[in-house]
This record gives sequence, C-alpha cells and structure tokens, in this order.
Amino acid sequence: MTQISAGFHTRLVIAPLTNRFSAYVLDSIIMSSVGWVFIGAEMIIPAVVAGVLLVLTYLLWPVFWLRHMSAPPGKLVGKLLVQPVPGPGRLSWSMVLRREAVQWLPGLAICLSLTLIYPKLGSIRALDWMTVGLCLSWFLLDTLWAFTNQQRQTLHDRAAGTVVVQKVRMWGPAQPPVPVPGGAPTSTAPPAPPAAGR
Repeated sequence: MTQISAGFHTRLVIAPLTNRFSAYVLDSIIMSSVGWVFIGAEMIIPAVVAGVLLVLTYLLWPVFWLRHMSAPPGKLVGKLLVQPVPGPGRLSWSMVLRREAVQWLPGLAICLSLTLIYPKLGSIRALDWMTVGLCLSWFLLDTLWAFTNQQRQTLHDRAAGTVVVQKVRMWGPAQPPVPVPGGAPTSTAPPAPPAAGR
C-alpha cells in the first residue's frame, strides 16, 4: 500500500477583510512617511516640483508594486497577494491600471467637482461636512461591496478581475488541493480510471 506523507504546505485562501484593512493602514503609514520626505524637500527644491513628485509617487507607487510584486509592502507583510480571478499568476498592466483607476478616480472626481462648485454655494458650515461625506462616499461604497460576494471583491477588484488572497501554512498531505482564487478548489489527485466494460 502506498503511503502519502504529510507536512506543512502553503495554500492561497480569500483574505479576511480585517487583514486587508490592517495592510491598508500599514501602507498608508508608509506613504505618509514618503510624503513627509517630499514636504521636507521643499526647502531645497521648488514647492511645485516637490508637489508634482509627491503626486506621481502616490499614483505610481501602488502600480509598481502590484505589477512586479502582486501587492504593495503592507499587503506583503501580511502575506496578502492580489491575484487574477481565474487563478494564481502575475497581474497584467490592464488589471493593475483598471484596479487603481476604479479605486481612486471616481472619488477624486467627486472631490474635484465639489471644490469647483463650493465657492458658488456660499460659506455654510454644513457644506464642510457634506463635502467630506460625498468625497468619502465612493471609497465607502467600494469597500462595502466586498460584503456582497463570497470572494470579498471590492468594486475595483471586480473591475480589474482580481481577488485578494492570503498565503497560509497548513498541515496536510504533501499534495493538497490547489485553490483557485475566486472559485472552488481543484484537486491534484489523478483522475479515476474508467470503469471496465462488461
């Protein structure tokens, strides 16, 4: 009888939203640190140049990490990866750009629109809170969408065809089932032989 050895192996599972939030906080801290570097750089370079570099860094930072490492530093620390829905693999440029565009551009467009029309509405204190609320509405909707599906996909995940997974070490057979992010696990066991004809 053939014995199947057991041991630790790594599997990809759908990442809990709490872990994604923790990774987002860590990434925000890292980016804030980078921002302070550019703010300090205003003492040696023109403020406009420092501002442009800061904006470009905020825009290109996640694009670089998602394309080449499948996750920004905060997610990597938490063993989280952004993967294509069909299965593990490298994200295409199209996936990365769609993901970032849907995550940030609608909210920024709302904020910019309110900034342009705000002077015409008058200086009413209630408008301050309304502006903040509307600016955050897209980001809130984007995040809450993850509660509507089993793969915990946000709107920007759905638009890009991605899913956030977490690497976990589990004890089991040497050849465990291979998970498919966004779908049901597929087994690595060989197919059963066909039944003998009568």
